[in-house]
Amino acid sequence: MEDRKKMRPDLDPGALLALVPDLRNELRVFAAGLERTLAPRRFLLGDRFGLADASVYHVLWFARNAPSVGRSCARFPGVQRWLAVIDAMGQGQRTEMTPEAALAIAQGHRAGDRAPRRSRRPERARPGAQVVISSEDLPQSRFPGEVLALAVDGS
Repeated sequence: MEDRKKMRPDLDPGALLALVPDLRNELRVFAAGLERTLAPRRFLLGDRFGLADASVYHVLWFARNAPSVGRSCARFPGVQRWLAVIDAMGQGQRTEMTPEAALAIAQGHRAGDRAPRRSRRPERARPGAQVVISSEDLPQSRFPGEVLALAVDGS
């Protein structure tokens, strides 16, 4: 919990524990909806793994590692199948590399392949502009950089 308190000083473990019964119920409702969504398709939005799958998968990956929550998720065979497919996708694909090698791969990424990004001050978003990005859920983690390219469609 100490590392989490650094990110969220307002974190109250006692209050979180009090929420567990309700959160378990919410997870069951969510998993039931996910089960219905996955019934006619392999992934959330069709036949190909996408950002929606990644967004949901990581939450369930953590949840299923808690024994009581894992048992609850096990009641949904479609969700289990979907998790297994994604688990298998990651097998054997991890490659150790230096930070420099990873940066070289990232620098070779085409602008058209990027996901759309929002800008609070779009007039400043020009190639060469110095920017700082952060996630909305961890705004204290800030990453400075330079705008390399822009496209009309937001990519």
